[in-house]
Amino acid sequence: MFIALAAASVAASVPIQEPAALHPASSMLVVQIPDVQAAMRAYSTTAVARMLADEELHTSIGQVMGGPPLDPVAWGMEQYYAQVASGELPPMLDYLDGLKSASFSIEVAGADAVGFVMGLDVAEDKDFFASQNLGFRMVVDFVDEPSAEMMTEFLLEAIGSDGPPGMKLSAKAMTMPEGAMGFGSSAIRVWSFVPEEAGNDAGRDSFNASLRMVGGGTRLALFAGNVEVGDYVRTLGANAMDESAVSVFEPGRAAFTKKAETPVLELFMRPFLEDVLNEEQPEMVPALDLAEALIGPAASMAIRGGHWRMGIDGGQFVTQGIHDPSEGGPLSGVLGAQPLDPSALALVHPDALI
Repeated sequence: MFIALAAASVAASVPIQEPAALHPASSMLVVQIPDVQAAMRAYSTTAVARMLADEELHTSIGQVMGGPPLDPVAWGMEQYYAQVASGELPPMLDYLDGLKSASFSIEVAGADAVGFVMGLDVAEDKDFFASQNLGFRMVVDFVDEPSAEMMTEFLLEAIGSDGPPGMKLSAKAMTMPEGAMGFGSSAIRVWSFVPEEAGNDAGRDSFNASLRMVGGGTRLALFAGNVEVGDYVRTLGANAMDESAVSVFEPGRAAFTKKAETPVLELFMRPFLEDVLNEEQPEMVPALDLAEALIGPAASMAIRGGHWRMGIDGGQFVTQGIHDPSEGGPLSGVLGAQPLDPSALALVHPDALI
């Protein structure tokens, strides 16, 4: 069993289409946050933000605490900066200020989630099986190179010069020639770590997947498992994948009737939970409908998958979901496509935030 951690300096020169372009269309799950800074600005217009800024709330909190009015946000920031100054916390808000976009995906071999779950159930070495059949990718783009470098150095410091717990440094950092592996003029720095106990059996107590971190320019990426490092490094350098996850978002986008002013998050997930239960515990399948009825959209997303997106429009959060636009017409499965019966809101307080 071998685990490798590599850090590479990369400066992508071709504009990225959208974060999902760096993930495969065969992914079981794809999540993207296209504009972190715009989402943070829009959040300040929401009802939650306005409530936290309300002076009457500050007075009420102060009365409960037995003191003067207390602004919970200002108090929280004071605590945060005090802990940063003492070294108890890293300056995470500084890192957040430098974020531009983020994306994440999980890919299962053959896009067969049921086959993966069934195979994992009978595998003698489950961690080794997972490492060979599961791929994980996360990519973060930053507003500028100093922000990306700051996060990269933070992660390398967190890992430590000797490697993560249970691992050891097998090769010192080295610099590869400029222009290597499709990164244009960027040089590539590499750190490799291996488990202290090598061999296939070492994976029985840990996730024995290759793990790599690629950073430099304005990008930081982490990928693990069944991901071919050379191909994916070239993908990051070229800012595109031949068959990318952008295609899985297109049918849903054509079916949605409204786009929020500020997109916050977009998600695509292939349905698998019901199929897995049909194979392993068919008596539990009816409980899925009950969970969906009681919990609502969150359960629908977990059970049925599909294309989901959240945004902020005029200070309100807008969430849309569609299970399968290819079945039953362009609005099949859209949550909120039909107006609510007025009686459903009869007991809701008119000033309710949610």
